[in-house]
Amino acid sequence: MTGSGGCIEELKRFITVTLLLYLAAGVSLVCLYRAGISDAEADRIRNTEANDILFTVRAHWPAVDAALAALPQYSTPYIVTDADGRTIAASEPGLQTDYTYRYFHRDFSADIIKDEILVGRVIFVNDTGGALMRTVGVWAAVVLVLAAAKDI
Repeated sequence: MTGSGGCIEELKRFITVTLLLYLAAGVSLVCLYRAGISDAEADRIRNTEANDILFTVRAHWPAVDAALAALPQYSTPYIVTDADGRTIAASEPGLQTDYTYRYFHRDFSADIIKDEILVGRVIFVNDTGGALMRTVGVWAAVVLVLAAAKDI
């Protein structure tokens, strides 16, 4: 009897730990989801900055460097390209100008039109997807470590 009673207690303990692990995973997933929403709202392109950049570049085209030098240091990252997609200026080094990449990352672009001709484009970088993916990656690693610890 003592052998099976100890086995039942061990099974109860295992079930309790497993349920607590799943509860903790569920709670942390909800917290990460809420944090992801907050990050998405915090990282959103700032309309005032974007408008200032766009209208300044449009007004001074093709002297983009002089126009951007006159602007204050904004937190909204952007890329200025010519009509063929070649980078003319960027707020940060290493930003990609591939339109497919920018589309899938939900970036916003605005055309620069002079005399009814497309001369360039300003792409405003929206990195909310990357921040959310990093958060989910950290959460997945934590769940794996907790699951491994439970099994040990």
